[in-house]
Amino acid sequence: MPNRMRVLVVDDSPADLMLAQVALETHADRVRLTTASDGEAALAHLRDPEQPLPDLILLDINMPGLTGLQVLSSIRHDPALCHLPVGILSTSESQTNILDAYDRQASFYIVKAPHLSELMQMFERLIAFWSLTPRLPNW
Repeated sequence: MPNRMRVLVVDDSPADLMLAQVALETHADRVRLTTASDGEAALAHLRDPEQPLPDLILLDINMPGLTGLQVLSSIRHDPALCHLPVGILSTSESQTNILDAYDRQASFYIVKAPHLSELMQMFERLIAFWSLTPRLPNW
């Protein structure tokens, strides 16, 4: 089996994590999904030497404890993690949130699709782009 793209989805909403799993299970041959329900768990996973680093991280902004933007800042300030592509996947269309995410060096900002069919299409395009298009260094 070829190497599968490792994706870490971080969201405090069990429903949104389930939607991500459903949307990405159609790509199980290309994607290995890991989830975290909060920012602290995500950073612990990323800093665990027993765990391989993901090829792509998707963060929700509005989470209790560490917000997605705080997690993004932590990743960008960590020499072992700063090279990872990190995207924001949020229901917020706030220009302030969008600008703040890019100021903190988000790789992209996507507003979550409201319906499963649209969410699945969004994940299809996201996985197609990040698995085929960019060329990142092999760290």
